[in-house]
Amino acid sequence: MLSGYHADPKLDLAKDERWNKAGWVFLGGAVLCMVYDLSGLPFGLEVFQAWFATSLCYGASVYVKRRNHFNELWLWKAVSVTVPLHIAYLVLLFWSDKAFPSVMTKATAFVPILAIAYAIESILFDWVVDRFEPPSAEQVSGPISLE
Repeated sequence: MLSGYHADPKLDLAKDERWNKAGWVFLGGAVLCMVYDLSGLPFGLEVFQAWFATSLCYGASVYVKRRNHFNELWLWKAVSVTVPLHIAYLVLLFWSDKAFPSVMTKATAFVPILAIAYAIESILFDWVVDRFEPPSAEQVSGPISLE
């Protein structure tokens, strides 16, 4: 019971706090990307898209969901396996910028594309990382046979 109200049994205050911190990092990075773009340096759109996709995907999948496992080798092995997938996604994204410049330079087009791609990539990332995660004592139930 929190403040006189029944709390959701699945509530994870630490994870909720990490989402808040990730949101501030995300906002700060967005401001830096805007400053970079306004400075007139080349590849402003690509820098923003790469930062957006990378921080959202790795921030949610690794920092928010699995922060408690940062010091475990299996997590970093899983992250290293996801890097080629993420690079392929960024290459496809940058290619689409060049192939469809009238569409991909408009935020109303590329933000939904990034959101859909994030959803797909997040599902794939979680699938890969879950394959590397060792089974916990809670997951193992019943007798284990070696037959």
